[in-house]
Amino acid sequence: MQDAAKRRSAQNLLGDGDLALSVQVMQEFFHQVTRPSRANALTSGQAQGFLHSMASFPVVPMTVDLFQDAVSICERFRLSYWDSAILAAARRAGCDAVYSEDFSSEQDYDGLRVINPFQEPPP
Repeated sequence: MQDAAKRRSAQNLLGDGDLALSVQVMQEFFHQVTRPSRANALTSGQAQGFLHSMASFPVVPMTVDLFQDAVSICERFRLSYWDSAILAAARRAGCDAVYSEDFSSEQDYDGLRVINPFQEPPP
């Protein structure tokens, strides 16, 4: 999917309103969009402004309990800790799905399904 189509898809999802964010996702977003080697990198202020615009969504904080859940998920499914922290936060938020283009689409992690919002529908 091309960048313009990805933007439209992301904007549609954000307009849905039934979403939650994890601190891990916010950290990863900030790091990726502000890194100096990125073409068209955002300034720190621009990135923070975007994240501030997400304030209407519930944010799952990083806690010791969430960390321990993430480690368990990491060991059980052999995922990176960082991906496991996203799944643990989604569970804490009561989500039944996680939107990601990085996880295997339609993978199920004990009732938590992964959806790639940018995947082209099959022909």
